[in-house]
Amino acid sequence: MDVSGALPGARRPSRIWCCWRLFFLLSVLCHHYLGSLLDCPPTCTCSPADIYCNKSDSSRFFPLLSFQGTGSTANSTGSIEDLFQNISSIHIENWTGLQTLRDVDMELYTGLQRLTITRSNLHSIQARVFSKNPQLRYM
Repeated sequence: MDVSGALPGARRPSRIWCCWRLFFLLSVLCHHYLGSLLDCPPTCTCSPADIYCNKSDSSRFFPLLSFQGTGSTANSTGSIEDLFQNISSIHIENWTGLQTLRDVDMELYTGLQRLTITRSNLHSIQARVFSKNPQLRYM
């Protein structure tokens, strides 16, 4: 045995391998925390059933939940489709950059029942924008 306690002929892990192991361990430990930060758009607050965006935003795009993990709001056996289907209410106000509502913006929210958009520059809604939202009852 040598001074390090390793058996003769055994290779010691290189520093690069140790750094990669440390990086992997930290990324696994932080995944849940980082995933929950990425789920909701930054100017919104989200719950398992609602997206509420009331902070001023000049974004031209409709708020979309991130695909980068499901955070603590989704069932571990659930899918991305289940996450979007569970959203029943979206409230957007003060989004001055939002000018057009496209079908692509709404097609993932198949369980949507209420949509509120106020104080925006929305002036155009595509013809079949709500074709995938059969439960929509309030606009």
